[in-house]
Amino acid sequence: MTEEVMGKTYYDDDAWDRAKEIVDDMSYCCAFEDDFHEWEDLAASSIESFIEPLDTTELEYTIHALRGLSNSYEDEQPNVAHGIRAGLKLALEEMLEYDTSYDIDAEEDISEIPFEAAEEERENYRRKVMLERELARL
Repeated sequence: MTEEVMGKTYYDDDAWDRAKEIVDDMSYCCAFEDDFHEWEDLAASSIESFIEPLDTTELEYTIHALRGLSNSYEDEQPNVAHGIRAGLKLALEEMLEYDTSYDIDAEEDISEIPFEAAEEERENYRRKVMLERELARL
């Protein structure tokens, strides 16, 4: 499944499969029938273990796929939908808390990456800007 809005793909089949695998993993450690506030920390840990090693593009697509998957649960299982979003938010906050490479805000333009930065620094910067932007959307 891919989602396209105005010609831009927001996630691909791999990201959708990853999102389903994440929710499946969450179902083993989280009691979905309980209020999501009781298991959102476990959900965040599960989500972070899957998304932390991804490159920036895979990470962004997977975040979009998780949001799309949470939307698909909204009518039938709203508690699960809220838990996915709450866990994702906590996971992104946790990832950003440990990344102190740049002081940026969600409104910053990715094209403003310092020109003199090494490629690895530029990628870390792109990742942090993307994480800030996606967190602001949750």
